[in-house]
Amino acid sequence: MAFMDADHSPDQNFQWPESYQPPDSYVAPDLAIVEPFSVRFKRAVENISADLVDAAHTFVENLQTSMAWRMCTFAVIMLPLGLGIRSHLENRPAKLQVICYHPFHAAEITVWADDKQVIDDVITGAATYESHHWRPYWQREATAYYSAPMKLTHQPHTIRVRVASTEDPYDRTQLTSVDLAPASENTLQVSCGKGRMAFAVYEHPDPK
Repeated sequence: MAFMDADHSPDQNFQWPESYQPPDSYVAPDLAIVEPFSVRFKRAVENISADLVDAAHTFVENLQTSMAWRMCTFAVIMLPLGLGIRSHLENRPAKLQVICYHPFHAAEITVWADDKQVIDDVITGAATYESHHWRPYWQREATAYYSAPMKLTHQPHTIRVRVASTEDPYDRTQLTSVDLAPASENTLQVSCGKGRMAFAVYEHPDPK
């Protein structure tokens, strides 16, 4: 521990000896100046910007002189781009059209996809001859009903179809599961017969 006598008390102003010159970088503690935060922040931003510019120049020089750098850069750019394109293609919705073959003069068709009603329509038959009215419905000529194509996501779906005749004793409901490929066009064929309903799912071939 250092002691000071009366001639060198801390309250006295300190002076360097005449023969000693302090370095230019020395700042006395009582003269130190603290820079404002805005000045220090600006200096830090300028330093970071300069480092980024230097890194960019180095990167460009490496691209111009090194095949390995060009190949790595191409791979880094194409990998996320390819993953994004693949995800987009795999999640494109599929189309499903319902075609119902029936012998009824008039009937109601209702279709649900995963318990959500997507079709509620009235179907009519072309068999309007007088003799057809006296025949049982299963002996009449069948007529085709075509629905508008509906879009479904790429995942398994439960399709429920109900056909109820307004004149004949026919009211049937059928369930089926479909797993449609992305962006595919499909047909759900429904056939109404004597006391039964048959399903068939067809995927249209790609025109390519």
